Amino acid sequence: MLKFLVPVASKPEDVSAQATGEGQVTLSWQMSDRKTQSSLKHFEVIVVPTQSSGALIPDHQMQDWPATHRRQEIKVTSVSQRDDPRYWHVIRKLRPDTHYIFYIRSMTDIGAGLKHVTKPIKTWAKIPRGKVRDFRVENKAVDFALSWQPPRLIDRCGFFSHYDITCNQIPLNLSANQPSFDWPAVQISAITLFPKAEGSFKCNVRAYSRAGQGPWSDPVRFHLPSFDHSQ
Repeated sequence: MLKFLVPVASKPEDVSAQATGEGQVTLSWQMSDRKTQSSLKHFEVIVVPTQSSGALIPDHQMQDWPATHRRQEIKVTSVSQRDDPRYWHVIRKLRPDTHYIFYIRSMTDIGAGLKHVTKPIKTWAKIPRGKVRDFRVENKAVDFALSWQPPRLIDRCGFFSHYDITCNQIPLNLSANQPSFDWPAVQISAITLFPKAEGSFKCNVRAYSRAGQGPWSDPVRFHLPSFDHSQ
């Protein structure tokens, strides 16, 4: 009696799973088998929350979780990188400070490939969103200087990204002069930024972390003497 072997697509290789943000895990892998690559349609990832040991969480503890198994279909074009043999995909909106395992397999013209199962990966704990402190202004003639203290919570965690400042509800472009985290201060020329402004200003600042934007600071209000806009 003859037996025919059914071809099976290969398993993802060299799989990496890393927590890269609050409720976020980045997956990457390779596919070295040419037959699988030539018939590749898409990838499938199944996300399963687990205990730290890798054991599945009992159903009665998952009642507030929308779905114990979250299945994601990943198009090949969305994960392959130019000049990079690895495939990349970011899983978002996971629970903070929770263990997960990820099942990854390829879907090809000949059917589903073998699954790769990652080790339990723990997502980051919730990152605090801190408020800047001691926001103050010093103004002279048509220029003014803003300074403040960094948020305590972000300072402790080291997750700072950048600052965002508005004056009279107008965002200031700080890309070329972004204040440092440790010594946050910025010198502003009102005559350059606000050629049509008349004297009164209200400014706010907030810090961004990897978790997102923090709350706005308490505003500072000040008045500049009128100046000749034509000069």
